Amino acid sequence: MVDDPHMKIHILANVFHYGQALFEGVKAFQQADGQVRIFRDNMNFVRINDGCDRLCMPMIPQDLFHNAIDDVIRANAEYIPPHSASGSMYVRPFVFGSGPALGLGVSSQFSFITLVAPVGSYYKGGRMSALPAKISIGYDRAAPKGVRNWWFWNENMKICFLKATIFRYQIYYIELYILYKFN
Repeated sequence: MVDDPHMKIHILANVFHYGQALFEGVKAFQQADGQVRIFRDNMNFVRINDGCDRLCMPMIPQDLFHNAIDDVIRANAEYIPPHSASGSMYVRPFVFGSGPALGLGVSSQFSFITLVAPVGSYYKGGRMSALPAKISIGYDRAAPKGVRNWWFWNENMKICFLKATIFRYQIYYIELYILYKFN
């Protein structure tokens, strides 16, 4: 467990040049009885390891994944929004190629880190209700046989950055990507 939000990493780390990295997002909620519950971290464990396999990264052992989440939540429990608030503790486990090399290939070293941050409701107003949405035509965020549902830093997020910039001045909260079917 570290308190410093900065880390030292080699300038030739694979993550910077070839994007060998992926992340998950888990939420922990304070319950009315004071207990903290984690939402579906077992599914996040399966998905991050599917992504590791796809990106030629070593699998994360189940006990390491779950202990990292539990430990970081426990160490930051005082920052979890109370049950009466519409917030949660966002937990981001991520893994990346940290070995130095200048040349296309799988990293020689990997780092696994889990961080937390208290967050409010994802959408304005703090509750789930109908939201203005934009249907995206011409962009595909998770193509069949592509990156699908894994959160690769260099693929899924590229389109999100572009569209977030475009939507900044519009009224839409979310974007729906249409699945194109090719013959």
